[in-house]
Amino acid sequence: MQTLKAGEVRRVIALVKQRKSKVKQSPLWRSICADLGIGESSADGRWVNFSADDRALLCSAVRQQTGFDPLVDTLPDAGSASRLEMAGAINQEKHARAAVGRDRLLLAVPCGELLVDGVAYKVPPGAAMWVNWQEVELAADQALIIVENKAAFLNWHRSKLPAALKSAVAVYRGDNLEARALVSWLQTLPAKRVVGAYDFDPAGLAMAREQGVGAILVPSQPNRFLEQRGGALHKQSAFADQHRQHESNRRWLCEAAEPLWRWMETNGSSITQEAMLEAEEMLKLVRL
Repeated sequence: MQTLKAGEVRRVIALVKQRKSKVKQSPLWRSICADLGIGESSADGRWVNFSADDRALLCSAVRQQTGFDPLVDTLPDAGSASRLEMAGAINQEKHARAAVGRDRLLLAVPCGELLVDGVAYKVPPGAAMWVNWQEVELAADQALIIVENKAAFLNWHRSKLPAALKSAVAVYRGDNLEARALVSWLQTLPAKRVVGAYDFDPAGLAMAREQGVGAILVPSQPNRFLEQRGGALHKQSAFADQHRQHESNRRWLCEAAEPLWRWMETNGSSITQEAMLEAEEMLKLVRL
Protein backbone atom coordinates (compact mmCIF):
# COMPACT_ATOMS: atom_id res chain seq x y z
CA MET A 1 0.00 0.00 0.00
CA GLN A 2 1.15 3.53 -0.67
CA THR A 3 2.57 5.36 2.33
CA LEU A 4 -0.26 7.34 3.83
CA LYS A 5 -0.06 10.58 5.76
CA ALA A 6 -1.32 10.69 9.34
CA GLY A 7 -4.68 12.19 8.43
CA GLU A 8 -5.18 9.63 5.66
CA VAL A 9 -4.41 6.72 7.98
CA ARG A 10 -7.03 8.01 10.43
CA ARG A 11 -9.62 8.15 7.63
CA VAL A 12 -8.87 4.57 6.54
CA ILE A 13 -9.02 3.38 10.17
CA ALA A 14 -12.39 5.12 10.63
CA LEU A 15 -13.77 3.41 7.52
CA VAL A 16 -12.67 0.00 8.73
CA LYS A 17 -13.81 0.43 12.35
CA GLN A 18 -17.20 1.86 11.33
CA ARG A 19 -17.63 -0.77 8.61
CA LYS A 20 -18.61 1.82 6.05
CA SER A 21 -19.78 0.42 2.75
CA LYS A 22 -19.19 3.62 0.79
CA VAL A 23 -17.46 7.00 1.06
CA LYS A 24 -17.54 10.13 -1.04
CA GLN A 25 -14.99 10.24 -3.83
CA SER A 26 -11.73 12.02 -2.95
CA PRO A 27 -8.08 11.85 -4.06
CA LEU A 28 -7.34 9.36 -1.25
CA TRP A 29 -10.11 6.90 -2.08
CA ARG A 30 -9.59 7.34 -5.81
CA SER A 31 -5.92 6.40 -5.37
CA ILE A 32 -6.72 3.38 -3.20
CA CYS A 33 -9.31 2.21 -5.69
CA ALA A 34 -7.27 2.82 -8.86
CA ASP A 35 -3.75 1.94 -7.68
CA LEU A 36 -4.48 -0.90 -5.26
CA GLY A 37 -7.63 -2.32 -6.68
CA ILE A 38 -9.40 -2.02 -3.32
CA GLY A 39 -12.97 -0.72 -3.58
CA GLU A 40 -15.06 0.16 -6.61
CA SER A 41 -16.14 3.54 -7.94
CA SER A 42 -19.88 4.06 -8.34
CA ALA A 43 -21.33 4.49 -11.83
CA ASP A 44 -21.77 8.23 -11.36
CA GLY A 45 -18.22 8.63 -9.98
CA ARG A 46 -19.40 10.27 -6.77
CA TRP A 47 -18.74 7.37 -4.40
CA VAL A 48 -16.32 4.55 -3.74
CA ASN A 49 -17.92 1.33 -2.50
CA PHE A 50 -16.13 -1.06 -0.13
CA SER A 51 -17.20 -4.63 0.48
CA ALA A 52 -16.34 -6.62 3.60
CA ASP A 53 -13.41 -8.17 1.71
CA ASP A 54 -12.22 -4.70 0.68
CA ARG A 55 -12.30 -3.54 4.30
CA ALA A 56 -10.32 -6.61 5.33
CA LEU A 57 -7.67 -5.73 2.75
CA LEU A 58 -7.54 -2.15 4.05
CA CYS A 59 -7.24 -3.40 7.62
CA SER A 60 -4.33 -5.64 6.64
CA ALA A 61 -2.63 -2.80 4.77
CA VAL A 62 -2.92 -0.40 7.72
CA ARG A 63 -1.57 -3.08 10.09
CA GLN A 64 1.38 -3.68 7.80
CA GLN A 65 2.23 0.01 7.49
CA THR A 66 1.64 1.14 11.08
CA GLY A 67 1.53 -1.91 13.35
CA PHE A 68 -1.99 -0.85 14.35
CA ASP A 69 -4.98 -3.18 13.97
CA PRO A 70 -8.11 -1.07 13.39
CA LEU A 71 -10.41 -3.86 14.52
CA VAL A 72 -8.58 -4.64 17.78
CA ASP A 73 -6.54 -1.63 18.91
CA THR A 74 -7.68 1.79 20.10
CA LEU A 75 -5.93 4.80 18.61
CA PRO A 76 -5.30 7.64 21.11
CA ASP A 77 -6.97 10.95 20.34
CA ALA A 78 -4.65 12.63 17.86
CA GLY A 79 -5.46 16.10 19.16
CA SER A 80 -4.60 15.50 22.81
CA ALA A 81 -2.22 12.51 22.90
CA SER A 82 1.53 13.07 23.22
CA ARG A 83 3.95 11.52 20.76
CA LEU A 84 4.99 9.03 23.42
CA GLU A 85 1.38 7.96 23.97
CA MET A 86 0.88 7.64 20.23
CA ALA A 87 4.08 5.61 19.88
CA GLY A 88 2.61 3.08 22.31
CA ALA A 89 -0.25 2.38 19.90
CA ILE A 90 1.16 2.92 16.43
CA ASN A 91 4.61 2.97 14.86
CA GLN A 92 4.20 6.53 13.61
CA GLU A 93 4.35 8.85 16.61
CA LYS A 94 3.80 11.91 14.42
CA HIS A 95 0.15 10.94 14.15
CA ALA A 96 -0.13 12.92 17.40
CA ARG A 97 -1.05 16.47 16.47
CA ALA A 98 -0.42 17.95 19.91
CA ALA A 99 2.62 20.22 19.79
CA VAL A 100 5.72 18.90 21.53
CA GLY A 101 6.28 20.83 24.76
CA ARG A 102 2.88 22.53 24.62
CA ASP A 103 2.52 22.70 28.45
CA ARG A 104 6.15 23.41 29.28
CA LEU A 105 7.62 26.63 30.59
CA LEU A 106 11.09 27.87 31.53
CA LEU A 107 11.32 28.35 35.30
CA ALA A 108 14.09 29.64 37.56
CA VAL A 109 14.39 29.86 41.34
CA PRO A 110 17.67 31.63 42.18
CA CYS A 111 17.28 31.43 45.98
CA GLY A 112 14.80 28.67 46.67
CA GLU A 113 13.50 25.31 45.57
CA LEU A 114 11.17 24.28 42.79
CA LEU A 115 8.70 21.53 43.62
CA VAL A 116 7.90 19.46 40.52
CA ASP A 117 5.70 16.38 40.73
CA GLY A 118 6.41 16.09 44.45
CA VAL A 119 10.20 16.41 44.16
CA ALA A 120 12.08 19.52 45.33
CA TYR A 121 14.84 20.75 43.01
CA LYS A 122 17.58 23.29 43.56
CA VAL A 123 18.00 25.33 40.38
CA PRO A 124 21.54 26.74 40.08
CA PRO A 125 21.83 30.51 39.58
CA GLY A 126 21.76 31.29 35.88
CA ALA A 127 20.06 27.98 35.05
CA ALA A 128 16.43 27.15 34.33
CA MET A 129 14.17 24.11 34.21
CA TRP A 130 11.84 23.42 31.29
CA VAL A 131 8.89 21.72 32.94
CA ASN A 132 5.19 21.02 32.57
CA TRP A 133 3.48 23.78 34.55
CA GLN A 134 0.76 21.35 35.66
CA GLU A 135 3.37 19.44 37.68
CA VAL A 136 4.67 22.53 39.51
CA GLU A 137 3.58 23.12 43.10
CA LEU A 138 4.16 26.59 44.48
CA ALA A 139 4.94 26.70 48.18
CA ALA A 140 2.62 28.74 50.38
CA ASP A 141 5.11 31.61 50.53
CA GLN A 142 6.18 31.47 46.86
CA ALA A 143 5.04 34.04 44.33
CA LEU A 144 5.25 33.58 40.58
CA ILE A 145 7.18 36.32 38.75
CA ILE A 146 6.54 36.69 35.02
CA VAL A 147 9.71 37.95 33.33
CA GLU A 148 9.10 39.70 30.02
CA ASN A 149 12.49 39.47 28.31
CA LYS A 150 14.52 36.31 27.84
CA ALA A 151 17.87 38.00 28.41
CA ALA A 152 16.56 39.28 31.74
CA PHE A 153 15.15 35.88 32.64
CA LEU A 154 18.48 34.13 31.98
CA ASN A 155 20.15 36.62 34.32
CA TRP A 156 17.36 36.75 36.89
CA HIS A 157 19.73 35.58 39.63
CA ARG A 158 21.32 39.05 39.37
CA SER A 159 18.08 40.87 40.11
CA LYS A 160 17.78 42.90 43.32
CA LEU A 161 14.45 41.74 44.69
CA PRO A 162 12.48 42.73 47.79
CA ALA A 163 13.00 40.28 50.66
CA ALA A 164 9.45 38.91 50.27
CA LEU A 165 10.28 37.68 46.77
CA LYS A 166 13.67 36.08 47.37
CA SER A 167 12.30 32.54 47.01
CA ALA A 168 9.84 33.38 44.23
CA VAL A 169 9.63 31.27 41.07
CA ALA A 170 10.46 33.20 37.90
CA VAL A 171 8.84 32.18 34.63
CA TYR A 172 9.81 33.39 31.17
CA ARG A 173 6.82 34.93 29.40
CA GLY A 174 7.69 33.11 26.19
CA ASP A 175 6.21 33.18 22.71
CA ASN A 176 3.65 31.03 20.93
CA LEU A 177 3.42 27.70 22.81
CA GLU A 178 5.00 29.02 26.00
CA ALA A 179 2.79 32.10 26.01
CA ARG A 180 -0.33 29.92 25.69
CA ALA A 181 0.90 27.60 28.44
CA LEU A 182 1.48 30.59 30.72
CA VAL A 183 -2.07 31.84 30.11
CA SER A 184 -3.37 28.42 31.16
CA TRP A 185 -1.29 28.46 34.36
CA LEU A 186 -2.32 31.99 35.29
CA GLN A 187 -5.96 30.97 35.08
CA THR A 188 -5.35 28.61 38.03
CA LEU A 189 -3.65 31.19 40.28
CA PRO A 190 -5.06 34.12 42.26
CA ALA A 191 -3.74 37.46 41.01
CA LYS A 192 -2.21 38.27 44.39
CA ARG A 193 0.32 35.44 43.91
CA VAL A 194 1.49 36.70 40.51
CA VAL A 195 4.02 39.50 39.98
CA GLY A 196 4.93 41.06 36.65
CA ALA A 197 8.53 41.99 35.83
CA TYR A 198 8.44 44.03 32.64
CA ASP A 199 10.28 46.87 30.97
CA PHE A 200 9.46 50.07 32.83
CA ASP A 201 7.49 51.62 30.01
CA PRO A 202 3.91 51.99 28.74
CA ALA A 203 3.97 48.57 27.06
CA GLY A 204 5.04 47.00 30.35
CA LEU A 205 2.11 48.56 32.19
CA ALA A 206 -0.25 47.41 29.44
CA MET A 207 1.16 43.88 29.74
CA ALA A 208 0.50 43.91 33.49
CA ARG A 209 -3.15 44.63 32.79
CA GLU A 210 -3.38 42.01 30.04
CA GLN A 211 -1.88 39.26 32.20
CA GLY A 212 -3.90 40.23 35.27
CA VAL A 213 -0.97 40.31 37.70
CA GLY A 214 -1.52 41.51 41.24
CA ALA A 215 1.70 43.51 41.43
CA ILE A 216 4.65 44.65 39.33
CA LEU A 217 8.35 45.18 39.93
CA VAL A 218 9.69 48.64 39.08
CA PRO A 219 13.01 50.44 39.58
CA SER A 220 13.16 51.99 43.04
CA GLN A 221 15.15 54.98 41.74
CA PRO A 222 14.22 55.54 38.09
CA ASN A 223 15.80 59.00 38.07
CA ARG A 224 19.22 57.33 38.19
CA PHE A 225 18.71 56.27 34.58
CA LEU A 226 18.09 59.86 33.52
CA GLU A 227 21.41 60.89 35.03
CA GLN A 228 23.79 58.04 34.23
CA ARG A 229 25.85 58.33 31.06
CA GLY A 230 24.04 61.42 30.02
CA GLY A 231 20.70 59.65 30.12
CA ALA A 232 21.82 56.93 27.70
CA LEU A 233 20.28 54.19 29.84
CA HIS A 234 16.69 55.27 29.30
CA LYS A 235 14.98 55.04 25.90
CA GLN A 236 12.91 58.02 24.88
CA SER A 237 12.32 56.49 21.43
CA ALA A 238 10.62 53.46 22.98
CA PHE A 239 8.32 55.70 24.99
CA ALA A 240 7.37 57.65 21.88
CA ASP A 241 6.58 54.43 20.00
CA GLN A 242 4.26 53.36 22.82
CA HIS A 243 2.22 56.55 23.01
CA ARG A 244 -1.12 54.78 22.38
CA GLN A 245 -0.54 52.29 25.21
CA HIS A 246 0.56 55.14 27.45
CA GLU A 247 -2.74 56.95 26.99
CA SER A 248 -4.83 53.83 27.61
CA ASN A 249 -2.87 53.06 30.80
CA ARG A 250 -3.96 56.36 32.28
CA ARG A 251 -7.56 55.11 32.40
CA TRP A 252 -7.02 51.91 34.39
CA LEU A 253 -4.08 52.38 36.74
CA CYS A 254 -4.85 52.29 40.45
CA GLU A 255 -3.76 55.00 42.87
CA ALA A 256 -0.58 53.17 43.86
CA ALA A 257 0.54 52.77 40.24
CA GLU A 258 -0.47 56.17 38.91
CA PRO A 259 2.86 57.79 39.93
CA LEU A 260 4.61 55.30 37.60
CA TRP A 261 2.53 56.52 34.67
CA ARG A 262 3.16 60.15 35.61
CA TRP A 263 6.93 59.59 35.83
CA MET A 264 6.91 58.11 32.32
CA GLU A 265 4.80 60.98 31.03
CA THR A 266 6.96 63.66 32.65
CA ASN A 267 10.25 62.18 31.45
CA GLY A 268 9.13 60.56 28.21
CA SER A 269 11.18 57.59 29.30
CA SER A 270 11.42 53.83 28.97
CA ILE A 271 13.79 51.68 31.05
CA THR A 272 14.46 48.12 29.93
CA GLN A 273 14.84 45.12 32.21
CA GLU A 274 18.33 44.59 30.86
CA ALA A 275 19.34 48.13 31.88
CA MET A 276 17.93 47.61 35.37
CA LEU A 277 19.90 44.39 35.81
CA GLU A 278 23.14 45.83 34.49
CA ALA A 279 22.80 48.86 36.77
CA GLU A 280 22.06 46.57 39.74
CA GLU A 281 18.91 48.55 40.40
CA MET A 282 16.93 47.63 43.49
CA LEU A 283 13.42 46.64 42.42
CA LYS A 284 10.32 47.79 44.23
CA LEU A 285 7.02 45.93 44.48
CA VAL A 286 3.93 47.94 43.55
CA ARG A 287 0.50 46.42 44.11
CA LEU A 288 -2.08 47.00 41.40
